[in-house]
Amino acid sequence: MTTTLYQIYYSPWSEKARWALDFVNVDYKRKNYLPFWGALPLRVATGKPFKKITVPVIIAEESIVGSRAIAEHYAGDRLFHTNMEKIDQVDALANKLMEAGRVISCEKVLSNEAAMREAAPNFVPKSMRVKVVKFGINRIKEKYDYQPAGAEQTIEGCLQELESLRGGQTTFLDAFSYADIAVCCALQFVSPVAHKWIRLKPEFRTCWTMPTLASKFERLIAWRDETYERYR
Repeated sequence: MTTTLYQIYYSPWSEKARWALDFVNVDYKRKNYLPFWGALPLRVATGKPFKKITVPVIIAEESIVGSRAIAEHYAGDRLFHTNMEKIDQVDALANKLMEAGRVISCEKVLSNEAAMREAAPNFVPKSMRVKVVKFGINRIKEKYDYQPAGAEQTIEGCLQELESLRGGQTTFLDAFSYADIAVCCALQFVSPVAHKWIRLKPEFRTCWTMPTLASKFERLIAWRDETYERYR
């Protein structure tokens, strides 16, 4: 059976799963998931037609939902090799940052009509793209814990803790681990990684960028870029 990763290509959650799979050379194919339109087919594919679904999801002999679960299943020995307590601590901070980052990026997209036009699927008529993206973001607000108040402060606090935990080292643990992947992907909400890794259209990219925090934590961003070059 073909191993298939259902993903949103620009999503940091999907990138975490891809990175883990690629790190251990899993042979798989990628299938882009379209929120709303793709929900029912994906639920059927996982054998859970009446349950809520989120990506990434990998389907092979069984379906596995969530980037960490995918990483643990396929790359457990290589990415979860030591100090699980610190991996859990770093992963929790990265996830907290990503949840807040999703809120801020969505709010920025809603205030940027050009970004909404860029974000809509190609098959959507130009006259409908803004409405479709607004609809999609409203679904996100319903699905997740969407709290705009204090989101930027939450991100800054997470960045401070993560920088302290890294301690100026090249990896969070003694060797490259899932902790590094989690943080690298979370930083997408502060300063998107280079175009060669994840392609974002210009206006959409601005909505994922927090210039003040990117400047304040430039060493962490530089570490992310070096980690991509070394391990991705």
